[in-house]
Amino acid sequence: MGDNLSMNRRRFIKYGITGAIILTAGQYGLEPLSRFSQKLKSIFKTYQAHQEEWKLLSIEDSIVLTPIIERFLDSIPESPDGFKPDMGDFLTELDQICYTLPEYIKNDLKSLLKIMHFPLSRKIFFGIPSPWELTPPSDIETALEKWEFSDSKILNLTYASLKNLIFFTWYGGNRSWSTMGYPGPPKLFY
Repeated sequence: MGDNLSMNRRRFIKYGITGAIILTAGQYGLEPLSRFSQKLKSIFKTYQAHQEEWKLLSIEDSIVLTPIIERFLDSIPESPDGFKPDMGDFLTELDQICYTLPEYIKNDLKSLLKIMHFPLSRKIFFGIPSPWELTPPSDIETALEKWEFSDSKILNLTYASLKNLIFFTWYGGNRSWSTMGYPGPPKLFY
């Protein structure tokens, strides 16, 4: 009889804890899901609008790159005219730059983006537990700092490569020149 009673207590505690977890997850899970759907809709619209122009990047790549690009571009001084790049246009320029790279670098970049998109490797290697589009900007900023100052050469190289590609894309475009006070190249022929 005592054995049967303890079994009921165990079930009661197990079901009570499970119910509490489900209710808590439901309560706090709704806000990130709405953020998630808004972010995904934005990324899908960007991809659909520019997919004809993209030669290398995929929708999965844009899901990984978008929050990272946003974090890097937040560190750039604001332009006098308040210009902020459209993510679709920026990804299109990035795609064009990456497409001109040697084949082995393109393959390495695609492999890196696949690893960053895969949930288990995203958590283990990059410290991002939730999907990229659900991860708060502060967590991405923290992850980028960890990559930059990590003892792992692979994470350092990942950070440096992505930073260089993103800044090369940004500063290579003439819209960014006003942030630096650069009037542009001299006009040789009028």
